[in-house]
Amino acid sequence: MEYLVIDAGGTFIKYALMNERGEIVEKDKVRTKVYENNQLEDYLETLYSIFKKYEDRAKGIAMSAPGILDSETGYCYTGGKIRCVSGHNMVELLQERCKVPVTIENDGKCAALAEKWMGSLKDVRNGIVLVLGTAVGGGLIIDGKIYKGKHFSAGEFSYMAVSDENLDQMTGYWGTTGGTPALVKAVSEETGISKEELDGIRIFEMAEQGNPEVLKGLDRFTKQLAVRIYNLQVLFDAELVAIGGGISKQPLLIEYVRKHVEKLCNENPLRKLSPFLPTPEVTACRYFNDSNLIGALYHYMEKNKIGRFHMIKKTVYIPTVASVQEFNRICSHFDCEMDLSQSKYMVDAKSIMGIFSLNLEETLELTAYTDEEEEVEKAFDKFLVKNSSDTRS
Repeated sequence: MEYLVIDAGGTFIKYALMNERGEIVEKDKVRTKVYENNQLEDYLETLYSIFKKYEDRAKGIAMSAPGILDSETGYCYTGGKIRCVSGHNMVELLQERCKVPVTIENDGKCAALAEKWMGSLKDVRNGIVLVLGTAVGGGLIIDGKIYKGKHFSAGEFSYMAVSDENLDQMTGYWGTTGGTPALVKAVSEETGISKEELDGIRIFEMAEQGNPEVLKGLDRFTKQLAVRIYNLQVLFDAELVAIGGGISKQPLLIEYVRKHVEKLCNENPLRKLSPFLPTPEVTACRYFNDSNLIGALYHYMEKNKIGRFHMIKKTVYIPTVASVQEFNRICSHFDCEMDLSQSKYMVDAKSIMGIFSLNLEETLELTAYTDEEEEVEKAFDKFLVKNSSDTRS
């Protein structure tokens, strides 16, 4: 099946026809107008005109949008630069016009979901995605799921205060001191080149050429970023921090961030009190410009129970022919994919009798891809080896 996926940004409204595997069939974009509070109808008409292009093919609409919103109901408390949606339920409004299922999720959380589904956080249970753009967005993956918070604002890193000064000004907060404009400002101050003449591409071109002033500006920016990543690590003890946004494509950025993170942690005097002080592991996101589209589709499919997203890994013990038969009977009750492995062997649990070729006296590894995590674990409880290194994601 194919779905219309829309990424409504402050500059462009990007859209794509995508399949269930997260593959883009075709895509395009239109410039975002300045939709003020009284232009909601114009905005909705723009979205409807996009849908009309695909109404014979799209089985639903998955949307990524700025602002604080309730992705369960579709209600938008704020809309970022698209202010006209504030106080409106976008899911209801679009479903009324388009007559197909609609979902919506915050753009930073979509970026995190994309990485969780098929990107850098694919095998990570607890991780952080930081998107360095005009401001700083992202999301938190906790226990394998996006964490939204009581007011749906978890992961809005731009709102974090980064100083006890200038709190009555935008410069007191991460959003204006941590995105690409902050890098441009740092490099401009070091080189004397006006900010208008700089962007991420030019900065890294000069950095790769070894320009000492540019490297000094990059060093300042990444040192500050490393401190904030360290603070997030102390709070969440994440397995991995993935950095996204256009400038994260540059290996030099990740190299500098890692250098400062390691230096901060190695020289931290708290190490004398606790040798277990966590050091953040930092990497780049896999997806960049398409991350919001991919994450929006993931949210749609998960919400509408399409596909299988959750992986359960368990160690099981099936010592007799009778237990194999019972295990097989339980498998047949679940709509999920299961594999059993031992050494080089891998057999589909739906045809579990193939397990007779294995040594039943040894434990086996069960991997299940399912949307019924709790039900699967409960059903197989009698076969589970307790106190093992079982994992879920």
